[in-house]
Amino acid sequence: MSHGRRPRHLGKAIFEWLVGLRASSLMLLLVLIVPVGIIGFVLIEDLSWIDASYQAIATVSTVGYQDLVTSTAGRVFTTVFMVVGVGLFFITLSLLAAAVVEGRLREAIGRRRMEGEIRDLENHIVLCGYGRLGQMTGQELMRREVDFVVVEKDAAAAALAEERQLRVLQADATEETSLDRAGIHRARGIISTLDSDAANVYVALTAKEMRPEVFVVTVARDPRAESKLRSAGADHVISPYAIGAVDLARRLLEPHVSEFLDRARGVKVQFREVVVRAGSPLVHVRLRDTDLRGRFGVTVVAVVKTRDEDVNYNPDPDLELDAGDVLVAVGPPEGLHGLLVECASPAREALDVEERER
Repeated sequence: MSHGRRPRHLGKAIFEWLVGLRASSLMLLLVLIVPVGIIGFVLIEDLSWIDASYQAIATVSTVGYQDLVTSTAGRVFTTVFMVVGVGLFFITLSLLAAAVVEGRLREAIGRRRMEGEIRDLENHIVLCGYGRLGQMTGQELMRREVDFVVVEKDAAAAALAEERQLRVLQADATEETSLDRAGIHRARGIISTLDSDAANVYVALTAKEMRPEVFVVTVARDPRAESKLRSAGADHVISPYAIGAVDLARRLLEPHVSEFLDRARGVKVQFREVVVRAGSPLVHVRLRDTDLRGRFGVTVVAVVKTRDEDVNYNPDPDLELDAGDVLVAVGPPEGLHGLLVECASPAREALDVEERER
């Protein structure tokens, strides 16, 4: 009884061992077994090397156009060779197919989950382009804990954004469908850092046609393109070369100012603009009476009166705040967060702001 089970157990063990191998190892075995078959057919059937090669490959691939085996020993060898070779062939093929299907399925599930997250976003930023400038912009948005969606056409750049655990759509940012999928109708604004000024113009035009009130910030690679970008609807046009030139000159002529600005861009001290909402305890209160410096450790360096678009730099302490005023403040992140909550109203809005800041 035990002798009858041994071949069955041996066959099962061999099968489990084959299935447990990696696809690369199976392919190597499949490649190595063909020469074994060729040599066997040459020795047993006295076939030529060409006929033996034909017989071995036809057997493994299950094609079998013509059987060149005539002897009993040759048929026994062919049977064993067929079972092992064909088994290896189909196991390898099935593992490769499973790996491809599993990878595509995982990719499809991940893409659907990501698009679901994007559909749930509100008050986020759409970042068009993930080149060098787009990557630096994304890092700054992450540092500020702001939700954003990357729209990138290039497959390699989109894959890089995915590796960094970002929400990304591999799509053309100049197309309406791409901006719609990125949630332009719920977004706070759009930042376009595409490699060509023409593409940035098209993004601004498309975004403003889809949602005229959306705030668009874009890059001008060529200074001559700035007017075209503004005509296309861009609210803010940034020239990296102009900013870099000013910074270079300032670092030589005003090193202490540069150091202060570097600190202000850091983690310990930040600039932030905060809107005074209707119903906030700061409405109709003079700036000196708010005691923002004492309570939050922040300093208001400018107040923008939105009613007449008047900007008050180094504002008068007796300036009275109104609903809709924008405070430009500098201070530690926790103090700026306290100011943000203070300016929000009613209490529900304050909680929403707090959750967004987290």
